[in-house]
Amino acid sequence: GLFLIAPSPARAYFLPPDEQASSLAQMKSMFESAEIIRGGLAYQLAASLSEELLNKIASDMIAMDPVAREEIFGWFTGTNGTNLEPELHNIRVPTLILAGAKDPHFLSDWEWRYASQIEGCRFEVWENGGHMMPLDSPQRLVDLLVSFIEDVNKG
Repeated sequence: GLFLIAPSPARAYFLPPDEQASSLAQMKSMFESAEIIRGGLAYQLAASLSEELLNKIASDMIAMDPVAREEIFGWFTGTNGTNLEPELHNIRVPTLILAGAKDPHFLSDWEWRYASQIEGCRFEVWENGGHMMPLDSPQRLVDLLVSFIEDVNKG
């Protein structure tokens, strides 16, 4: 099966060069200080996290291996202009797309359109979910994933 959690909208991958450069610079700045990281998390999370967890995430991001960090940036620039929509009908496995209604990247028309092109795709929106649902609702996410895997294994 395929389980997509908070997929980013396709429009992000068709940025003009100046907007892409600006977005990449903004993304890179996310790793510069704990304060910037905390602000970025606040923007993308629907839940309030403990100070301890916020500090741990910030210190982990700052200490991230530079090669791994460049992989993240390479993903962003390397996917610009990539449109997978014409291939979605080729997905032939049980698929669940999960989106958060409070995700700043959430575009319900995009997710619905993509989900409708995958045969048998289930699309779920969490009213109180942000972009980082593993942090927003970790146990709820685990429960949904386990349930999805059990359903796939039955089929």
